[in-house]
Amino acid sequence: MKLRTSTLVGGLVALGAAGYGGWYLYGESQLRSTELNPIAPGDVNLIAMNPGAGYRIIVSNQVAQLAELSGGSDTSEDRDETGEGDQDIVGRRRLPIRELLGAMQGNAEPMGKLIMALNDIDENDLPPNRVIWDSADVEKALSGDPALKAKLERDLHTRVDGTPLETLNMSSLLDGIVLRIPVKMVIDLNGTPTTVETTILDPFMTQFASQAGKRLTAKFIPSDAARMALYNEEAAKVNGTYTDPDGNTPPSRKEDLATSLRSRYSDQRVEELKAKPDRVLRNAFVVVSDPYVMGASSSEKPGPRRDVLTDIRLSLSNEGRLRLWKYSRQKPGFQLLFIVNGVAIAAPKIKTELAQSEVTIRNIGDPDLAKDAVETINNLHSQ
Repeated sequence: MKLRTSTLVGGLVALGAAGYGGWYLYGESQLRSTELNPIAPGDVNLIAMNPGAGYRIIVSNQVAQLAELSGGSDTSEDRDETGEGDQDIVGRRRLPIRELLGAMQGNAEPMGKLIMALNDIDENDLPPNRVIWDSADVEKALSGDPALKAKLERDLHTRVDGTPLETLNMSSLLDGIVLRIPVKMVIDLNGTPTTVETTILDPFMTQFASQAGKRLTAKFIPSDAARMALYNEEAAKVNGTYTDPDGNTPPSRKEDLATSLRSRYSDQRVEELKAKPDRVLRNAFVVVSDPYVMGASSSEKPGPRRDVLTDIRLSLSNEGRLRLWKYSRQKPGFQLLFIVNGVAIAAPKIKTELAQSEVTIRNIGDPDLAKDAVETINNLHSQ
């Protein structure tokens, strides 16, 4: 008897569906007793970054970047791992891996540094001679504490009422102050909501100091008298006593200093500072760490640009295999951030179930980095 084409196709579809259904039921039976309990990060980590975070991880030259997506989630099917050509990325910022791991462990100092990094506050941009003010002491100064008020005015080179000081101190004029602002982050630590109290450092300079500093450093000024004359000119603009070459007196540029300072440590600003790190931490999950990685090996192959690419194969314990399998079954489309010794190595996007005891991280461009990673992993169980 000759089968009709429609009958044959229908039979193949039925067989495919039956095969998938059998695989699904088999997976459910294997994974039923596996609990995805939170675990702490270690020296070797496979961390799932969920697409709902509104970010994508791009790893290049041992640097991880957090790419913010315009649509709020990562929905594209095909992207290269360098992120080149993406049209939906609206901004990138460095994702400090060691600080991310420390924050996930509930440590205060790395948490503060993570908050700073994700809000584009670079410690390298802070003045070398930092005059640090706790926000609580700033508030006391603004509320009338005479000693703190006098010190704050000297350090800012501007009075609380917004008027410049009569004397010139180049150090305080150019450096300003660094605010130390307390921040409380609530994270899931080993399955328990935990409050981590930390602080961030935030540079602050008055509008007058910023403008006067730019003019005083824009060109060589031959004498103290010339420098003071330029300073007094900028001060007159703030005080409303400056007369331009046409005989006009522009309105005063006096800053509401109390409002400017308070806006930097207000409850609203602190919540804004917490938003990005909170999204990252809520959508990061350590699937596999040191106890579940039993060994590693590598192989090299030619790359597209006459370079050498390395594949790393990770051997997982049975429990590690089941954890990764269950996570990839429940949450397809996530990125798997591979970290060794605090260095981001790769972040492939996972679209299928990872059910095998061996996981391959492909196309690592730095052979020395790959070699070090394999040695670190193999040393975990040789000690």
